[in-house]
Amino acid sequence: MVMINELTNIGENIKRHRLNAKITQKELANKIGVTHFWICKLEKGKQNNTTLNLLIAISEELKISLNQLTSQI
Repeated sequence: MVMINELTNIGENIKRHRLNAKITQKELANKIGVTHFWICKLEKGKQNNTTLNLLIAISEELKISLNQLTSQI
């Protein structure tokens, strides 16, 4: 089970890497098949219905490893 702190860390990592890649929430969302509202909630640690497949898709779009995406800052 993913804890709230882990969701927050993943969300912070996604936002940091997304901004470094100069990709908007809407662009990322369109590429992985979710809404930009979903990405926004995920980055804030408030989206608790994510899947491993979506995290893999995000890491691929951001050109980072899944480990980088899920590691503690």
